[in-house]
Amino acid sequence: MLRTTLRSLWEHKRRLISTTVAVFLGVSFMAGTFVLGDTLDESVESLVGEVTVGLDAQVRGPELFDTGFGVLYTPIDQSLVDVVAGVEEVEDAAGYVTVETGVQVLGADGDTIGMPNAAPTIVESFIPNPDISGYDIPEGRGVEAPDEMVINRAAAEDGELELGDTVTLTSSLGRTEYTLVGITTTVSGRDTIAGAILVGLATEQAQELAGLDGQINYVYATAAGGTTQEELVAAIGAELPSEPQLEVITGQQAADELTSTFQEGLSFFSTFLLVFALIALVVGSFIIFNTFSILVAQRGRELALLRAIGATRRQVLVSVLVEAVLIGLVAALIGIVAGIGLATGIYALLNSIGLELPKAGTIVSADTVIWSIVAGVGVTLFSALIPAWRATRVPPIAALRDVATDTSGTSKIRIGIGLALAVLAVVFIAPVYGEDPDTAALQSLGLGAVLLLVALIVLGPVIARPVARAIGAPLSWLRGTTGHLARENASRSPKRTASTAAALMIGIALVGFITILISSARVSIDEQVSRGLKADLIIRAESFGAGIPIAFEEEIAGRDDVATVAALRQGQVQLALPDGDTTTTFMGAINPERYDRAVEVQMVEGSLADLQPGGLVVDRRQAENRDLAVGDTVEVTFLPAANVAELTVTAISDDPQLLGFYTTTHEDWAANVPNQTNGTIFVSAAEGTTVDDLQRELRRAAEEYPGVLVENQDEFLDAIASQLNVILNVVLGLLVVSVLIALIGIANTLSLSVYERTRELGLLRAVGMTRSQLRASVRWEAAIIAVLGTLLGLALAVGLSYSLIQGLGPQGFSAFQVPVGQMAIIVVVGALLGVLASLLPARRAAKLNVLEAIASE
Repeated sequence: MLRTTLRSLWEHKRRLISTTVAVFLGVSFMAGTFVLGDTLDESVESLVGEVTVGLDAQVRGPELFDTGFGVLYTPIDQSLVDVVAGVEEVEDAAGYVTVETGVQVLGADGDTIGMPNAAPTIVESFIPNPDISGYDIPEGRGVEAPDEMVINRAAAEDGELELGDTVTLTSSLGRTEYTLVGITTTVSGRDTIAGAILVGLATEQAQELAGLDGQINYVYATAAGGTTQEELVAAIGAELPSEPQLEVITGQQAADELTSTFQEGLSFFSTFLLVFALIALVVGSFIIFNTFSILVAQRGRELALLRAIGATRRQVLVSVLVEAVLIGLVAALIGIVAGIGLATGIYALLNSIGLELPKAGTIVSADTVIWSIVAGVGVTLFSALIPAWRATRVPPIAALRDVATDTSGTSKIRIGIGLALAVLAVVFIAPVYGEDPDTAALQSLGLGAVLLLVALIVLGPVIARPVARAIGAPLSWLRGTTGHLARENASRSPKRTASTAAALMIGIALVGFITILISSARVSIDEQVSRGLKADLIIRAESFGAGIPIAFEEEIAGRDDVATVAALRQGQVQLALPDGDTTTTFMGAINPERYDRAVEVQMVEGSLADLQPGGLVVDRRQAENRDLAVGDTVEVTFLPAANVAELTVTAISDDPQLLGFYTTTHEDWAANVPNQTNGTIFVSAAEGTTVDDLQRELRRAAEEYPGVLVENQDEFLDAIASQLNVILNVVLGLLVVSVLIALIGIANTLSLSVYERTRELGLLRAVGMTRSQLRASVRWEAAIIAVLGTLLGLALAVGLSYSLIQGLGPQGFSAFQVPVGQMAIIVVVGALLGVLASLLPARRAAKLNVLEAIASE
């Protein structure tokens, strides 16, 4: 039986290749994801090890909170550096201060270094000892005076900076100038770390930028000869004061934590790709199932003959499953090779956009190989189980007659199960249509969406016959006999048609869902801005994390051509709620009177006028989730100095898009956040001044603040739309893989169908059908299947996206829009791609020898 199975595979190489392609595309994504993740992990671990190789101990304050991008610790007094340095086991100690937001470096041309790719700019206190800092200075020297700085080599080259140049930094302090005295690299010679711009200043200047008066973030120490890291930690801990509560960890622990933070941040890429790998594998499973179903039907007589000469049902079952295992194994191995190439390509792409991730060689672990093989073989084997079981039901007597192909699919049991699943899906989706859907309703929607998809797959054969006949009806009139045959061929085997269309349905559903969701988000934002934004101009920072200096706000507020200036300041804080729970979130700060003139905010209880110093406006949804009401007191911890203030809820808002979740006053913000900056500034023109004239004047004023954009409402909305389009294009680009697999499935199914109908096609040719008519018949059959899958996918996309928009209503999604033009293009492209997939099968059908086809058994 094994020899027979292998010979059958070898004799049908085309079948082997087409089925393998459907599997390997999904496996390649999965393998690429694992390779990318392993390589990133190894590279980050290697890089962190390089920059912390000489670090033996770290002293830090109590944990403040986890920002989602790493854990922050309470700043500590700078005098602790001398305490640590005085410990006998310490060879050297240094204080470290870092500023990671709000600072930009201008290049020789006056433009911001790192733009438009928005590479992060990190300002640090310069540490002369490379064992502690992890940096060397191959050109120039270290910082020795308050007006000096060093910068990493990649940033210097990007900004065309040379030693001795005067370099301008823009920050919350305005514009400050420094003399460039040194070019840095890591101790291993790297020019940058993940594309970051690394600036070293004197400790006092770094503290001033960070708003840490006499404080530092950490104390770093190296051990004297013969002292282990553990012994050093114990010795330092014994000399530290009991208050405040300080923590001392080894250099290795600090490196491990930093590595973990980097890896968690970069894991987004791997997770993102893994989702699409799973989608590709699911779509591929339909193709494999359909292929094996047809193969079993085609080989019915062959399998019956095997049964007639003594093969048992178990042997027949094993024969089909062995074929599946071999195909899955070959596909997995090819997928692993393709995945390595995919991971390498992603690295090149990320580097091309300026991220410059570290790469210490491509890592292909044993786990990657094992899981890729398990996925490839597992999906193929699972997809072949039912067809293999059907093969065992072929009776030996079938060897004496033709075995009917699979034409089932409309049984009452199938209809009952499908309808039950559909009803259950509706039950789970229903909560998002309630008065105020919450997170639980969205989770229920996710489960309902899965059940609805399964219901459509189960009911596919029931739906396929009437819908295929309806789609093909115009063909009978437009294309005559050719169109009629295509329509009948697509509808007479509904299970095969449905399973072929199902793969395309999933791909199109995802494409349509994302397209509609992005379009609806764009319209919702347009409506929110049109409704609530009364200001004429919006001023924002070009790069994420960069702020607009307060000086610019004050400058334009004094202009005669400006009527209103309303600034929104934002930052991350930790809230200690009345119920004892804590949460990390973003908070805004406004001048209520000015903001009310620039933005019309919807309120549930109270008004913006009720917001006074010491007060807090809370979004309605947050108030409900956190059980907050007007009059409640919330303890807020502000960054970076860990200042704590108690704020009282004075009003409840219902406009998260235009106000945010938590909002306080400028006075409270200034009292707790040193060196503050503005996130967004809203400006209205004075009477007698046109918006265009004011925009032109403010853009001229903004030239002194690089990276600051002055936009009118249309430009602001266009900028948001362009960001959404980037997301849409990336997602659609990856979803193309699933659509490609579905089209391979159509071509595969038609090829096997042509083989299955060899005698039928020969008879048609014998009674006068021309080769061109036969090709057209196969092409139109493919078009019907493609349109069927496309329409079902779009119906699913519209229904689920509408339900999601309903569930996201409280988060600001106020509009649902189906981009009709784009949806029409998807239908047309789906049909055209179906025809394209049919070209080769149609050509093969037309080349059949009439006499040989009629004689075919």
